[in-house]
Amino acid sequence: MVAAVPYVALAMTAASAVGQYQAGKAQAASMEGQANAVDAQSSVTKLAGRQNALQHKRQAVASLDNVLRAMASNNARAGAGHIDADSGSISSINNEILSIGVRDVSTASANETITRGMAGYQATLQNDQAARLRAGAPVARRTGVFNAMAVMGQGMMSGAQVGAFGSSTSATGNVLGKPA
Repeated sequence: MVAAVPYVALAMTAASAVGQYQAGKAQAASMEGQANAVDAQSSVTKLAGRQNALQHKRQAVASLDNVLRAMASNNARAGAGHIDADSGSISSINNEILSIGVRDVSTASANETITRGMAGYQATLQNDQAARLRAGAPVARRTGVFNAMAVMGQGMMSGAQVGAFGSSTSATGNVLGKPA
């Protein structure tokens, strides 16, 4: 029974080494999965950026609609009062309304550009993160292999020390049988 102990220890070492190898593979697969998830999030970020940019365009169109309504209302009032809408204070008021509208459209356009740029930047960061995860996956796989080799090496050293490979040590000697 005592003679089987080194072999049981070696078998447990081999099982541990297989576990290390499998852990490396699992970590690599996990990193690939995370990279895919981050890529998907990048696509969502780009889409959200486009949607937000469209919202700014809608605001610009709404602002221009309001300008046209206000100018039409002023022109209608002027016409009802038999005043020339293209002259005097009505023209000045319409020019002021138009300038406010142009400013609103300009602001909405700038916001659209900023929104698209920020979404693009965020998506680029997410793509970079996915690339780093993908680059780390083979490293994790290799680390699993190296850890398995280290566990096997340690197990073999331990096995050699207890005589599992036919050599023995004593309190007064070493593996080669020479005094210490």
